[in-house]
Parts: sequence; C-alpha cells; structure tokens
Amino acid sequence: MPTLAVYAFEAKAIQAWITAGGRLRDMVGGSRLVDGLCRPEGDAQEDETLDLLSDVLWRMGDDAAPIRFARRAGGAVTALVEADHRPALERLRALLTLAVQVEAPGLPFIDALYDADGLGDALAERPGALAAARARVARPAPRATPFTRLSPRTGGAAVPPGADFFRGDGLAVAGVDVTGEEALDAGTLARRVAVARARRDGKRAGGAVGLERRMLPPALADCVFPTEMDAAEAPRGAVVFPFSGEDRTVGLVHADGNRLGETLIAVQSALAAVADADAGAGFLLALSNAIGTATALAAQDAVWETLSPVGHVLPARPLVLGGDDLTILVRGDCAVDFAAAYLRAFETRTREALAPVRERARALGGAALEAAVPAALSAGAGIVLVNANHPLDQAGDLSESLTKFAKGAAKRAAEKAAAGAQAGRPGAPPATLAFHRVTTALADAYGEALEGELTLGRGADARRLTCNPYVVSGEARDMASFDALAELADVIATEGFPRGPLRRYLGALAATPFQARLDYRRWREIMEARAGRWLDDFDRALAAFGVPKGAEEPFPPGRDGGPPATPLLDAFALVQIGRRSRRSASGEKAA
Repeated sequence: MPTLAVYAFEAKAIQAWITAGGRLRDMVGGSRLVDGLCRPEGDAQEDETLDLLSDVLWRMGDDAAPIRFARRAGGAVTALVEADHRPALERLRALLTLAVQVEAPGLPFIDALYDADGLGDALAERPGALAAARARVARPAPRATPFTRLSPRTGGAAVPPGADFFRGDGLAVAGVDVTGEEALDAGTLARRVAVARARRDGKRAGGAVGLERRMLPPALADCVFPTEMDAAEAPRGAVVFPFSGEDRTVGLVHADGNRLGETLIAVQSALAAVADADAGAGFLLALSNAIGTATALAAQDAVWETLSPVGHVLPARPLVLGGDDLTILVRGDCAVDFAAAYLRAFETRTREALAPVRERARALGGAALEAAVPAALSAGAGIVLVNANHPLDQAGDLSESLTKFAKGAAKRAAEKAAAGAQAGRPGAPPATLAFHRVTTALADAYGEALEGELTLGRGADARRLTCNPYVVSGEARDMASFDALAELADVIATEGFPRGPLRRYLGALAATPFQARLDYRRWREIMEARAGRWLDDFDRALAAFGVPKGAEEPFPPGRDGGPPATPLLDAFALVQIGRRSRRSASGEKAA
C-alpha cells in the first residue's frame, strides 16, 4: 500500500522561452519570471520580487502544512506528503499550474502526481512519471485564428495590452505600448510588465533585487545590469548596455554542471535505505540548495574577476541562475574569460558547499550515502560571440549546443582516463569550454558550423580550424588547454606583431591550400630574419598544442583519432573581439 504521495513539476525549454523574440528587455522580463517560479526554502527576500511557489503555499494556508520538499529551485519542484494528505498536493498542483500560466504565459512545463511506497520508490519513479507527462502539452492561450493579429517577433496571438488579465498596476510604469500599435503576445506582454515591476522593486529596495542581487559580489553591490541594447529604443529610466567603442559584439554564455544527473541517481539509490522520508527529503533539499548557492557564489567570483563597471553599469546581463545552470549575456571582450573564471570558481565553490553536505550524508545514511555525494563538481560552458543585432534567441540554441559539445568531450576524457587507470567509476570530468564566433549565417547546432565552416577536406585529408573544446581545469591528455590558447592570443595581440600575413594564411587555406602553405613558410622566414624573439614566443605558444618548432604549418597531429586541428583561428577570434591581453593586464583586474 502506498505510503507517500509525490508531486513533481519541471519548467522546460527555459532558455528558449526567455530568449524568444530576441530583444534584451523581453529577455530581462522572462528571466525575472522564470527566476521567481520557485525559490529555495528559507531564501530570505527583503524585496518584493516574485516567489510564485511561496505565494501559492501562502494561499493554501493550513492545507500546505503537511507538504515537504525534496527540491524547489531551478524551475523544478518535488513535493511529498503522507498518503493520507494527498488532497494537499492535488490543490498545490491546481494552483501552481494555474499561477505559472498566468504569470509566465507560454512557458512549457510538465508535472505529475503519483503514489509511492517509501522515499526510494518516490524518487525512482519521478523520471518516468514526468516522461509520461510529456504527452500532455499545454496549448498556448489565446489560440490564433486566421483573423488574429500576430506578434511579429514571436508569431504568437496578440492580446489587448490593457487586459485585466495582466493586472493594470504594472502597465502604467512598464513603458508598455497600450495604444495597440505594437502587437504583443501574452508572453511578451508579461515580460514587459515584469521588467517594469523589477525596476519598481529595485527603487523600493534601494538596489538590485532577485537574480541581479544574487549575481553581484558585495564589493559591487551598488552596480546594476543593463536592460536595453540600444539607447535610441530605450524607454526613460532604462539602463543601456555599455559597449566598448563601436564594437557591439556580445557573448552568450551558457554553463551547466557535469554529471549532476548521475550524482542525483546515486544519492537517491543510497537514500532508499533511509527509513525516515522527511529526513531523506530534507537531505535532498539541502543538497540542491548547496549546489544553487555554490553556483551563485561562483558567478559572483567571475563577475568580480573579469567585469569592471562602466560608471555603475556592468557589461553583462544575467538571464538564468539556478541549480547548476548559468546563462548570461556578456560584452564580447570579457565573455570567454568570464566563462573560464566561472568554471574555475564553480569547482572551488562546490567543494566548499558540499563538504557539510557530505558530513550530513554520513550521519544520515552512512558511508554509502556519503560516497554518492562528490567532493566537488565541474562544469562545461558554451559561448556564442555574435553581433548584438543578431537574433539572440538563435544564439541561445547554439550556446546550448556548444555546452553539450564541451561536456560530451569532457565525459569521454574522464571515461578514457578511468579505463587507462583500470578504475571502476570514472573521476570528475574536467571543466571545459567551447566557443564560436559567428561570422556567417547563425547555425542552430554547433555540429553544423564545425563540419560546414571549420573543417577543411574530408576523410584522411580533413583538417580543422578549431581546437574546441578547451580544458579550463582538470586533466585531459587529448584536449587542448585554454591557458595555452590565451597565451597564444596574447602573443598575437602584442603591439607590433605582424598579424596580417597570418590572417591571410587562414583565409586562403580553404581555396588555395598549397599557396597558403608557401605564404606561411615565407612569413616564418621573414620573422626569423627580422623578429626572431616574436617568432620564438609564437613557436613556444604553439608547442603547447603539439606543433613542432619550425613546422611547415601550425597543425599538430590529430588528437584522439580526430583530424589535425589548429588553434590559430580561435586565438585570432579572441584578439578580434578585443579580449584584454594578460600580458598588458599585468595581474590587475580587467578593465
């Protein structure tokens, strides 16, 4: 006979929903709405930011008393009650799903309510219950007809901006067009109102609120993040993105933890032996909160290390910060270094945050539960470098694809290392990043760009113009080091270094490879005669990738059975986006 009732909820396609339409102000609103779906329990909020789950529980009154949570962060909820209190979860489900559709119209989600015999059974059945719920797709409302006016940015059915459905208190301060001249669908209108409320809440709180507040290190607490890309289109009171000169390159960074799913499965399996369901659920909640706290602190560390405010405006805009996920828009010259700093800090912060969780695990479930909780986590990141005028919703798809590419390579490296050492369970994957500078049509998946733009020749003659992904921390023999790439970029960026011939060499590789090889050889001869010190630095930087000194071309032997790949184009990408050389920085904080 079932002893527990379980309710599981997950928001899906979060990044795609946030970036829909491609306009920064709408992304800011979508980010705020998603961030406010479910905050961690005990997350004190001195401001008036949205906390949808807490609002629902408050409205339930005493009916919410029996509910215990195993997770409530990152757009996901797992709630448990004893079987006799199942009606409490039924009411929670009815109110939460309604509230999500009202506050965040069009946001996809799945949920399931099911019975279980104990905590282990409850956790084991969760994935299957949610998978079955995927067939129940919520239709966006209102539905479009042949006579419906559509939003040109999203294709959704336009709604009257003054509808009571959206509570008029936000419209007066939102800068929302209430004349009907701009056709907005329900989701976009909700985002615009959310931006206005965030601005209002920030004024009342005297500083940043919600997601923005969690991103700011204490020393930069008075700073703000931008809400608009273009000053000409910005409403009064909006904060405009501080670009560097005429360069409008931005980097969309998406980072995701490695093997968190495997960790949760191992923890849930060990918890099956714990008889106290409340204690087990409390442990899972503590684990989730610890990872979320570590993610936020790692983001703060990266902000402090790589971003400097222009006035009081930081050159970045956070979009997602929850669980082990981070998505942030960063000015192009800072984006790749921000991602690298975040990956290093994530490993450090998770090590600190998980230490007390491991102690609690040993007290609750013995050595088996403690062993299921890793000492630290690593992460992978994908960065899309694109002009701010490009569709940022498409850049979001590409950044997720880059992240999967980087994490996949890290997982294979960890498995290969474990096989070589004849170890049982693979160790932690190294922290890796992959980036792509968009210079042609924006691809939806990195595989398309890798094969179509960055691979020359086919079969045994194939060569690649990128060494993606790069290892930021940890060991992986068959992967290139990000520190080595940064050193190569610093050499090329040295004032007076003759970059023109190298750039022409890269441009000619596809059309005239034989002539390109001759030109590269000639460039080396001239450098050796006139600038031997620079050539030595250049060769030393290439040697870190396995390129022999004096090689006819800057291609090392292929790694792990792959084609030969040069880091030269990646290094030029870092130089061209204006990344500050570490040589010129001399150890100071980035400008």
